[in-house]
Amino acid sequence: MDASIELFARLLPIQDLTTVTRTVTQLVESAKSPKLDKNSGRKAAVRINSVVAITRTLRCAMESHSRQVKETLGHSQVTTPLGLLLKVI
Repeated sequence: MDASIELFARLLPIQDLTTVTRTVTQLVESAKSPKLDKNSGRKAAVRINSVVAITRTLRCAMESHSRQVKETLGHSQVTTPLGLLLKVI
C-alpha cells in the first residue's frame, strides 16, 4: 500500500487541473461513501489512506520547483474538495 500511495503522491502533482480536480473529488466521495458505514475498519482505512496520500502529494508539490504544480494544487477547484475531505475526516 505504501508504494501505491507514494506513486499517487508523485504522479498527481504533474497532472492537469481537470484530472487533479476529478481525482480529489473522487477521494472525497470515497471517504464519505455510505457503503463504508457497514465496516468501520474499512472506513478508517479509506480515510487514513486518503489523508496520507494527500499529505504526501502536497509534500511532493512543495518540494517541486515547478510553478505549474503549485498553481494546480493551489487552485480553488482543488482546494475546495480538499477542504471537504478534511471536514469528512
